[in-house]
Amino acid sequence: MSTARTAPVGEFGDRKRAQMLADIVRDSPARAALFRRVFEGQASPRQAIKANCLQCCWMDIEAIRHCTSTECPLFDLRPFQKAVS
Repeated sequence: MSTARTAPVGEFGDRKRAQMLADIVRDSPARAALFRRVFEGQASPRQAIKANCLQCCWMDIEAIRHCTSTECPLFDLRPFQKAVS
């Protein structure tokens, strides 16, 4: 009886998260620590929202600032907004 071989799971126990972190390290290494904290469950809610927006717009801060996806439940909480006085 042979066992099927599968791709390595990675340090988070999830292939998708391991692949996403590898993509982030390749494309935006400065953001890797944020995503690592989120994947480890050690991020604050604000950090998790920031990571979600960065992932959605693939690290494009200007795209987050000008986001028009009002149907997103995090729309009013998205980062990189100028404070309204």
